[in-house]
Order: sequence, then C-alpha cells, then structure tokens
Amino acid sequence: MLDITFLQNKNILILGAGLSGISCARFLASHNIHFALNDSRDSAVNEDEFAKDFPLSTLTTGSWDQTLISSAQVILVSPGIDTSIDEISQYLSPNVEMYGDVELYYRLTQTPTIAVTGSNGKSTVVSLVAHIGKSLGFNVELAGNIGVPPLDIIEQELDMLVLELSSFQLETLSSMNAVSASLLNL
Repeated sequence: MLDITFLQNKNILILGAGLSGISCARFLASHNIHFALNDSRDSAVNEDEFAKDFPLSTLTTGSWDQTLISSAQVILVSPGIDTSIDEISQYLSPNVEMYGDVELYYRLTQTPTIAVTGSNGKSTVVSLVAHIGKSLGFNVELAGNIGVPPLDIIEQELDMLVLELSSFQLETLSSMNAVSASLLNL
C-alpha cells in the first residue's frame, strides 16, 4: 500500500499534458487526489475526455496559468518544460515543491532500479537489460523515457525496474537510489 498522505489536501498542479503529465493525472485521480493540469498548447488534450476521466479536476490550456502556478503547493512538471522561463518562474512560490513523475515514483516506492542515461544508446541498452532480466525469469518492467511512465506501473510488485532517463527527467530527480546506473557515450 502506497503512503500518499504527503499529497493529500495539497494544491497540486501538473504542468504539461503529455504522456508524463497524463500519467500523473491518472495516478492522482486513482487515489482521489484533486489537481489542476495546465499546458501552454491550445489543444494538448481533448477537453471532453479530460472532463470525463477527471471530473473533479481542472484543465487549463493555451498558456501557462499564473494563478494556478502561484497558488500551487506541489507542481508535477513534465520532462522538457523549462520552469525557468518568465511565464512560469516569476509566479513560483518560494515554498512550492516541484518535481517530476519519476521523482514521485521514488518518493512512494523502493523498487530496485537499473537506470541508464546519456546522449545516445539508452533505448538499446535498457531494452537489452529488460529482455535479459525477463529471460532469466525476473519480473522486470521497462519505463521512463521508453516503455511506460513509471506511475502507470507503480502498483506492480517488481523484481527490477529498468529505467531510461532523459536529461529533463534527471532535472527533477533526487530520491532514486538505483542499484546500478550508467551514463552512456561520454
């Protein structure tokens, strides 16, 4: 059972409605945690589907919403969103907690992890490592920048998580304690 009490009764904002952002939304909604989702793109998600899937949450698209950003206590930022731009940074509360979906995963679980990052070759290496693990009979999943977002598999009891990490995912990561980590192509 996951201990999500640190997220309850917080004003949570998800920045970005891509795979990671929607994965965060599904995770929070599955635990009855309310949130707002903000994306600068006009048609980032289908508004009708969002309202149906997340009836108690707010969706704002077309620009970064200053009110949502300034009032957030926790911001789950999608990889690749530059929070140092003026439209975001000038409205951040000094007390806001800001991290990504991978960091949230590791704040909630101690799944043994093999992590791979670097400039190229990541997908090949993690795919091979996951394949070897599965061939040896271990319950292994491939996640992160390839495979599925980690929050989508957080309820699974895994022997090992093989995680491909982009530089953007590393920017908001501090709690992972990988059993093995690789930086490719220095």
